Amino acid sequence: MNCILISPKIILSKHKTINHVVEDNWFKYLSKKKVKLLPVNVKSFQKKDLAELKPKAVILSGGNDLPIIINNKANTIREKNDNFLFKYAQSKRIPILAVCHGFHFVAKKLGAKIIKI
Repeated sequence: MNCILISPKIILSKHKTINHVVEDNWFKYLSKKKVKLLPVNVKSFQKKDLAELKPKAVILSGGNDLPIIINNKANTIREKNDNFLFKYAQSKRIPILAVCHGFHFVAKKLGAKIIKI
């Protein structure tokens, strides 16, 4: 079964715990395509762990803001996760699907000027 890595949205609960959230629609859609979706938290994985899975792509999903727009703990954690996956995808030369937040992140990484309106 093919594997795709996904960067989850980061939410801080009212009890100040960090939650990694992936919308159920991603799992439903990709399971129909017989693709295993693996949410990645930078603290849980290292590049060598991911290499064993041989992922076919990376999804930088929606949710959160870039820290340059709103600097808070959730956005900073998300940026670290996205940075890890972005570098991994580049090093393995696998495609990146960037959605909403993910697209802003990639644009910033590639030198686009991001401004707060």
